[in-house]
Amino acid sequence: MSTSPNVLAGKDCHTCNRRRIRCDRTLPTCVKCNNKRLDCPGYGNRLRWVSVATHDRASPPDGKRGSATKVSSPDGEPIIPVEPSLLDASVPALPVHSPEALPLSISRQLLEFYSSNIAPLMVWLDSTQNEYKRLVVPLAETQQVLRLAVMAIAAARAPHSFDVDEGFSRRAYEAALRLITERVREMTDVEFRDQSPIDVRMTASTNEATLAAMLILSNHSLLGAEISQAQLHRHAVRILIKAIAYTGTSDEELFDFLQNQAAIHDVLVCTTIFDPEYISQATLPIFKQEQVMFGRFLSYVHHITTLSITETEHPSIGELEDGFELASSSTIMAAAAMRARSGRPITDDFTRIVRIYHHAGILYGCKRLRISNEALHEEYHTSSLFRLFDQFEDLGTSLYNLAWPILVAGICSWPNIERIRLVRFLTKVMLEKTEFWYYSRIAAFHEELWESAKPDWIRLAADWERRGLQIIAV
Repeated sequence: MSTSPNVLAGKDCHTCNRRRIRCDRTLPTCVKCNNKRLDCPGYGNRLRWVSVATHDRASPPDGKRGSATKVSSPDGEPIIPVEPSLLDASVPALPVHSPEALPLSISRQLLEFYSSNIAPLMVWLDSTQNEYKRLVVPLAETQQVLRLAVMAIAAARAPHSFDVDEGFSRRAYEAALRLITERVREMTDVEFRDQSPIDVRMTASTNEATLAAMLILSNHSLLGAEISQAQLHRHAVRILIKAIAYTGTSDEELFDFLQNQAAIHDVLVCTTIFDPEYISQATLPIFKQEQVMFGRFLSYVHHITTLSITETEHPSIGELEDGFELASSSTIMAAAAMRARSGRPITDDFTRIVRIYHHAGILYGCKRLRISNEALHEEYHTSSLFRLFDQFEDLGTSLYNLAWPILVAGICSWPNIERIRLVRFLTKVMLEKTEFWYYSRIAAFHEELWESAKPDWIRLAADWERRGLQIIAV
């Protein structure tokens, strides 16, 4: 995914254009933005989402679905029913050689590549029950918007493995965006304009396909380190989840899975954010099954994040330990049930991942809530965390699930030089193994923290937030 330094973008980045200065157009992001510590959104087309009126699932409307009730947007702003203008007008028309005209054989190859090589990386623990393989890919065979999104990321991940040109992935991405725009407009029309009756089954599959496509397009943006664009997609995911929950038209199993997938990103991103509105609007795990893998963990982490911005009395480290112990047990039970259905045992490395998240969660609680009178307990969990990093049998595969614990480890490593070296090594290997270049922000955050005269990760994270530099450790 590296780019030759001689290759330049064909237009200025959006930040330089807004600042009315000459952009150097280097790829993947411009040097001027980096030097100014600004978040460079890159050179691609930008998605502009406006508020779509939505309701929480817990508050169904009275009367017709078409009643125009004034509600709040995911940002908490009062809104009224509007025709959403979702895409920037700069998005060009589809090219003559559009992704929709791709030969069926190549389309199937891309779907198979996604199922075999990408879907296993999208879940905590791969199995025959992997919903991306079992539900998402089959849905992509019948839903064009999802098929385009899957093909876009498959072609981006392995650009030379298929008989498509270099621009195919971007064209598929933009075509999927257009269909998503149309679908959200239709959902808004149905909700507020009392149109003719619709086929509920068809609408459910289309809703799920649209939501899954948006999650995939967010990952597509992250592959190119287009963090600003990815965050716009994630904001759209929040809107879509609320809209689907309000209409009540969904395939419940797939919708719950997709909401839980969105929750992973939202909850972990919020751990380095301090904006109360953003935190309060996070998508949280939904519990309709006996156990949701890492569901209780994410819920408890977000509970800590929420406590940190309120005047509520904070828990003791003992209470943190109890909470995360229950969360770990819940995940192990969910994993055991899944593996039992597949006839495969839980691996030792997965158990290590669960334990790593356990210790990282407790340390996050101590650091975020500034619990400073439990040095011995904190050192115990820090030592346990670093010891587990050294015990993996297959570190390369496990690294796909370790970004957030590595972020926490870096926060807890100063001033221990050996621990700092291990965090640097893990981050370097994680970047090389995953090719998720947006992880470089984790390394940059650590280095800036370690170089500080008085390292204070909360002050630094808040400063990054003010500068628009979001850390995505997912």
